[in-house]
Amino acid sequence: MALFSAVFAAALITPRAIQPRTASVRMEVRSGYSNVEDKALRAVRKGFGGYPAGPYYGLPPDEAYDLVRSDHAVLAEWSNEDIQDTVADIKSTPLEILIDTPIGPFLFLSTIAIAQDGDGNLLVGIQKLFEPR
Repeated sequence: MALFSAVFAAALITPRAIQPRTASVRMEVRSGYSNVEDKALRAVRKGFGGYPAGPYYGLPPDEAYDLVRSDHAVLAEWSNEDIQDTVADIKSTPLEILIDTPIGPFLFLSTIAIAQDGDGNLLVGIQKLFEPR
């Protein structure tokens, strides 16, 4: 209890200027972009991905964004900051989550495992669906 009191007291007397700032900075995100731009931005997001390494992964930022603008003509007028902030703000679709993350294969394999009994046969209820009448 004494340790907690000492830490709490130290936090109270620490000047505000020394304490780290925790508030997030609001990005300047473009809104109202077209479907073609959205498709290009989603491709850019995958291109910056680390696994598997996309074409922009590991490049210096200026070189990477120059390559982005040459690969995607619809983003030619966009600044580096516009591309970076908008790509960071894009929300994933359910299909992207199922395909681009390990969740999809996990759900597929789990479904197969649930649908089989210990001998590899389909469960009795499912087998009845396929029995001739």
